[in-house]
Amino acid sequence: MLFPRMASRIVERLPRANRGRAVLVTSARRGEGKSYIAARLATALVGQIDGAIALVECSTGSPGSSDGTVASISWTDLVTNRSRAVPPPAILGAGALVRIPCGNGEAATPFRSAGIAYALNLLRERFAFVVLDGPILSDTGVLSACSDGSVIVINARRTRREVVRGSLRAYPIVPEKLLGGVLNEAPRYVPKWLYRRAL
Repeated sequence: MLFPRMASRIVERLPRANRGRAVLVTSARRGEGKSYIAARLATALVGQIDGAIALVECSTGSPGSSDGTVASISWTDLVTNRSRAVPPPAILGAGALVRIPCGNGEAATPFRSAGIAYALNLLRERFAFVVLDGPILSDTGVLSACSDGSVIVINARRTRREVVRGSLRAYPIVPEKLLGGVLNEAPRYVPKWLYRRAL
């Protein structure tokens, strides 16, 4: 029940819109489990949202998910599409959950502001909800600003609170867009005071 509840809370915290919404899943450092959380979030959204869900692998380091139909176009293709031609719907995939792979390397850099904005707008028109399996905070670039909200994944066993706070100070997220944090690999019982002080 954890992921359906998390998905429901994220949807509730996002502003209403006439098109799809995009949420960035990131972390303060590598190895926190953000790709796993992003995939589970996307799966949990199926059935809660009317329309198709897209899971986008925005980082070359993403291990990839086996869930959903794989699109014939990559995130890199969308970001670097200089002609801004709208790809046919079939290329973006069909089904309740569509996975869009990262594609080839450096071209997928999140600092291409015009390309990121174009790609996200295109995905918002096609999908009811877009889950961005993003890079770590220091590499998010304009992804954070272009998305509707961000979720930070924190490995409870290995990442100290100071590390997360330091990353947020160095690479801040607009407070209204910070939807919350996910404690990955947390003990079965976590006191309420620890949740309140997690960030």
